[in-house]
Amino acid sequence: MKRVSSRRRYLPAGATILFVSALSATGSGLHAQQSLSEGLSEGSSEGVFVEEVVVTAQRRAQSLQEVPIAVSAFDAAALERLQIEQFTDLQFSTPNVTYSKANFTGNNFQIRGIGNALVAASSDSGVGIHVNDLPLNAPRLFELPYFDIERIEILRGPQGTLFGRNATGGVVNMITNKPGDAFEASTEVELGDYSSTRAEGMVNIPLTDDLFARFAGIVTKRDGYTENLFTGNDVDDRDSYAVRAALRWLPTDATTVDFMASWFDEDSSRTRSQKQMCNNDPTAVLGCLPDRLEFELPNSAATIAGGLSSDLILGPVALAPFGLDLYANSPNPADFRQVHMDFDPIYKSDELFLDFQLEHRFERHTLNLLAGYQDTSVFSEADYNNAVGQPYPALSDPVWAATMQAAFPIVYNTYFSQGTVPISEITDSSVGVIGGEIRRFSNLVDAYDRSSGESDQVMFELRLSSDYDGAWNYLVGANWFDYENWTDYYVVSNGLDYFSLLGSGVDGIAVPTPFFHSDTDFYGLTSSAAFGELYFAPAETVKITMGLRFTRDEKEIRDRAPLFAGQPTPIGSDSVVLPPYREDTVEFTETTGRLVVDWTPEIGFTESTLVYGSYSRGYKGGGFNPPFDPAVFPNTSPNFEPEFINAYEIGTKNSLAGGRVQANITGFYYDYEGLQVSRIQNRTSFNDNVDSKIWGAELELTMLPSDRWLINANLSYLKTEIGEVSLVDTRDPTGGDPGATLIKDYTNYSNCVINANGGPPVIPTLQSLIGAVPALAPVFGPLPFSVCETLAGLDFSAFGLPYTWTDGNRVPLEGNELQNSPELSFSFGAQYTFPLASGYELSVRGDYYWQDDSWGRIFNRDPIDRIESWDIINAQVTLTPDDGSWYLRGFVQNLADDDNVTGLYVTDPSSGLFTNVFTLEPRRYGVAFGINFD
Repeated sequence: MKRVSSRRRYLPAGATILFVSALSATGSGLHAQQSLSEGLSEGSSEGVFVEEVVVTAQRRAQSLQEVPIAVSAFDAAALERLQIEQFTDLQFSTPNVTYSKANFTGNNFQIRGIGNALVAASSDSGVGIHVNDLPLNAPRLFELPYFDIERIEILRGPQGTLFGRNATGGVVNMITNKPGDAFEASTEVELGDYSSTRAEGMVNIPLTDDLFARFAGIVTKRDGYTENLFTGNDVDDRDSYAVRAALRWLPTDATTVDFMASWFDEDSSRTRSQKQMCNNDPTAVLGCLPDRLEFELPNSAATIAGGLSSDLILGPVALAPFGLDLYANSPNPADFRQVHMDFDPIYKSDELFLDFQLEHRFERHTLNLLAGYQDTSVFSEADYNNAVGQPYPALSDPVWAATMQAAFPIVYNTYFSQGTVPISEITDSSVGVIGGEIRRFSNLVDAYDRSSGESDQVMFELRLSSDYDGAWNYLVGANWFDYENWTDYYVVSNGLDYFSLLGSGVDGIAVPTPFFHSDTDFYGLTSSAAFGELYFAPAETVKITMGLRFTRDEKEIRDRAPLFAGQPTPIGSDSVVLPPYREDTVEFTETTGRLVVDWTPEIGFTESTLVYGSYSRGYKGGGFNPPFDPAVFPNTSPNFEPEFINAYEIGTKNSLAGGRVQANITGFYYDYEGLQVSRIQNRTSFNDNVDSKIWGAELELTMLPSDRWLINANLSYLKTEIGEVSLVDTRDPTGGDPGATLIKDYTNYSNCVINANGGPPVIPTLQSLIGAVPALAPVFGPLPFSVCETLAGLDFSAFGLPYTWTDGNRVPLEGNELQNSPELSFSFGAQYTFPLASGYELSVRGDYYWQDDSWGRIFNRDPIDRIESWDIINAQVTLTPDDGSWYLRGFVQNLADDDNVTGLYVTDPSSGLFTNVFTLEPRRYGVAFGINFD
């Protein structure tokens, strides 16, 4: 078939190959134009074909249809055509990929059900994120809009023998544009609703015959998607910018040296979740009932802050069976785009990334040296309960004031005499309200949390690959990766401050810390690996790939999570004595590999066909569970184990109908040993290992019926199944046993269970009595024991009772599905280009994506854990001249303005078990104008 141009082009892969582009390997501008006819033969039906796609999924340039891996790729024009503006949008155009925001400041990008849903500073992601082949352990890509990108490759399935870190789910590799030997520049300005403004630009400058420079940047500003009804402001806005500078030096014909530096900065009111939901529990034992999600708030009397400050609620005579719910009259708007919060969220992040790469081509070998450095930080602060609390009744009660002044004159005169309660300011000293570090005084229930962290990493990799004419070739390499991280998570409440000031029972002596602080003072990961692949072609149409990798991961942790855990401290002190840090190290070593056989037969009804089968052994290192009290969880390991995957895949890639159709089909089966999953229980996270099976299939289809039409579709099937394991569901610690009695522990507001074991049920009022005791503590002093720990030490048989104690009844999970793993998903896109008079073209395109029901947790509790199926429609129209010198584009995203839920996160019992809900962005529309300069 005759090609119109011999210039190699990077185009999207499989069903993501969307059009024939004029974009070259180095990029012909910031945005390639959206003309279908450009690059096709002039009106000849024989010239309509899907162009060659070149990727480096196997560390060398190959046509994508020749790569025996399930991989999708998008170049700059494809990203724009599909409206893939950021990392979060890739799910709409890639088979078996899902994305959801995660709690705190993370995210969960999953491929075939595998991602990073763990809550632990030491956890590794199942999907490796790379920039220019360099792995990033703490990427900020989910925040940063794409700009000046050469292409993005998404490899599905375990990757380890070629890429920098082990990845059990797959790899996303973003390749930035490199400087070229010709001057070019481009700019685009986009205006949209929500007062959105985005401007980006690029300039490529040849400095000498062998030295070239490229500079690019983007600025994004828009108003918030969400209205805070309390402050009257819009929140979840964006205010960010990023800049990138790159140099390419060609000291010899065989040597290429690339250097790139980038900087990203954001200062916005980004929300960490769109909504908190709950079906309020009137008994104040759970906080939120485990049956369904409603636009309600948890019962504050079930929370540690509400319970321990209960005499602020009830006054000095606190003998009611339950505390008062001070969120009962607080609104939680039944609209995902409205909130009612004390203050607007604060979100700041930044990233410095440096990338150095050297390639030298010998006669039969190529040597690659890669080096990278990343430094990033994030700071996020928000209203913890997403609600404005009601006034504390006791603050206006003269009897309460007189009682407090008589019993605790120092505390009362210092903090409460004005009828208000202080809330701590977060500082490094951890003294908070004890030492006068106070954010504000208020008569309302008040709480906020802060998530922050800093990390840096250094990485080196060396590879040598052969290029012999014979049957044998090879690639060998080694890499070294060093990552350090410091993270803090605080929950601050004036209810906790109140108990800190009074909880010792001695006037003027406080109990530190007055707030919860998950403090990872240091986490370090040093990973080194040696890897290689051997390629053998016994026949012209057959190739065998054999790969091995040896990995050593060394992890180190220094952390603690104090709350009322320090030595009693006089009020006014500028320091406190806290429990020592946990310090631990662990090492994992593993050998993994893959075997691939691919065959390129000549078949009469296809232009080209690749058939392949592969086996891969994948590995992801274990780590440290966040710190916890071993007295509460005596049988829990402080560490979690590595996970392993045996992955089997078969596939075929085909070009049909004279090159007008590409049809790629993949089937896979995963046997998981010790898949890592996470749950929150009693103010800490436990990461468990469960065996699982995953299998599925993927169809990617692209059709070019003419030089004006383009049609593409993806169809994905995914089945996940958890093996034999039982875990405690914090939503319902009784495990549904009607003979079990659920108890709220007044000391730490965890839950525990007494099982009747066939005997008479425990009297229901036991819950009520235990719920009433903490109301007396701030007046008469705390009782010197934990209810649940005391129950754990009781021998009920000594009383002739069959009762037993447990922190929760385990429920079987065998056969349950993994979270965020819809069984079916489907995408369809169609585009038509109208030729206009005077050398103009108008392209009209629509894209549709749908995914099946899925689960927000592995407990699959229906309906509260169910994520309903959802879909999204995007559309755009583009006007451009034939020479591609400028373009005008109108677009709409999420046309139906649906509030599609993508993920859930359940908090712990001491917070009332509310659920953070994550959604897609609402409908957005606008216009963009761009100019390309050559």
